[in-house]
Amino acid sequence: IVSIAAEMAAKKGMVVVTSAGNSGRRTPPGNLINHPADAKRILTVGSVDQNFERSDFSSVGPTTDGRIKPDVSAFGDGTAVMRGSGAIERGGGTSFASPLIAGFAACIWQMNPDRKYNEVIAAIKNSGHLDGSPDNMLGWGVPNYIYAKDVKALNINDILEDRVTFYPNPFVGDTLYLITKGKFKEGMQIRILDPKGSLVFNKEFKRKDIKENMELTIDGSQ
Repeated sequence: IVSIAAEMAAKKGMVVVTSAGNSGRRTPPGNLINHPADAKRILTVGSVDQNFERSDFSSVGPTTDGRIKPDVSAFGDGTAVMRGSGAIERGGGTSFASPLIAGFAACIWQMNPDRKYNEVIAAIKNSGHLDGSPDNMLGWGVPNYIYAKDVKALNINDILEDRVTFYPNPFVGDTLYLITKGKFKEGMQIRILDPKGSLVFNKEFKRKDIKENMELTIDGSQ
């Protein structure tokens, strides 16, 4: 019934986002996605860890009719969450991954209010790091906001332009290392917030100052 309701909401034009479920450790077929994760025209979200590997608890696909599920994945393993007491702790579960994609979808739709729900969903899926080879573990992978925000098809030049990767992740200590790829025609601004939302680093780099390998000292004073 809940899957039927999710499909009805999608047909009315809503972007429905749901968790894949936390049955991944069970013996097959008990490790498959739960309801309403099997619904059509919605975004089902699995969980990954800091290395973009599937969290072992994250339920897998396919659906009974052979569709790939989950659709995308997000960080749900060791996610910073706020408890009812107000304490910020780490937790794991696809229920922590799906809200990230729900907020992601809301931002994409706000930037493209004239688009239909299915176009927003397609843009998010197509921006995933497994777009070329989706599977029943992570779906289309972890979506990238920069690639999805314009709701358009991507090509290899989009992917290679102005790309930044960083480590360690999660970030600990006071040194963050960046690897940059691309031309960065407009420079680059890096803002880092702690789990409480406080800005601990904010610096703008001009194009001439951007190097392929960069090292940032994060001391919380900026």
